[in-house]
Amino acid sequence: MNRLLRSSAKFVIPLVVLRCVGCAFSPGEPWGHVDATLDIQFLPPSDRIDESGALKTSLGYHVQLEPISLSVDGILLTFSGEGSATDVFDPANPPEGYNLCHNGHCHAETGELVSYEEIAQTLTGSDGGDSVFIPADSSAQVAVNKTAGVALPHCGSPCDTPRGKMTKITVNTSVLALSGRVFDGTGQSRLPHDGVAISVNIGLVPAVSTLAGVWFGKGHPVDRTAKITMNLGAGLFDSVDWGRFSILTDENQNSVFSLSEIEIEQIRTNIREKFAEQTNLVATID
Repeated sequence: MNRLLRSSAKFVIPLVVLRCVGCAFSPGEPWGHVDATLDIQFLPPSDRIDESGALKTSLGYHVQLEPISLSVDGILLTFSGEGSATDVFDPANPPEGYNLCHNGHCHAETGELVSYEEIAQTLTGSDGGDSVFIPADSSAQVAVNKTAGVALPHCGSPCDTPRGKMTKITVNTSVLALSGRVFDGTGQSRLPHDGVAISVNIGLVPAVSTLAGVWFGKGHPVDRTAKITMNLGAGLFDSVDWGRFSILTDENQNSVFSLSEIEIEQIRTNIREKFAEQTNLVATID
């Protein structure tokens, strides 16, 4: 039976119905194997898209986006044994000192973002379990209202799994590249009528995780498939007030922003934070 695993502040994980029991393992053979696929999709709700297809922001700007480029380093599968740290931590009911748990981390009262595993290890004193890294080292180009696949290599031994429970799936990303043109959608003339060109490369993009709960070992299926989808949030630009930046006209008579290094880094930080808040993973494991 399919398992639907979704990253959010609340997790309801159904029981697994095993499709294969009594599987035999020979010495030196892995306990399991995962064939994974990864799609990136950007599907804003209809009230976030104007009649021209531009993305509406919460500050009243409309951004006509070129396809978004997201570089993906790979997929990390985290495992633990029975009774380990990640079995005792429920993101829907975080321990004292933590709140707002989503996308693989919680907000600590100290202001830090702390991963689920770090919190679970604090509760039990465990140092965690094994992990499997499926390399990607590629990028996806995804347009508004579209889905794009990430090329994964033919997976042999890198996708072999240890014995134990897969507790988490993480997609590691590195660079988010955004370009297009931004307009004032309020009629207040905060920007030129023909808009302003934008181009932003954001490094250190946060990893995105979802909880899992799939066992590998005797009495459990050996070969599994994992269909993983990363959903980009519609609010990537919601914290950017484009109208407060200086604007120049270039040699081609196009309006462009004149930004200081501090302003550029603030835009990157705002987009990076929205990416962390709103991006989520959905994984279906057979």
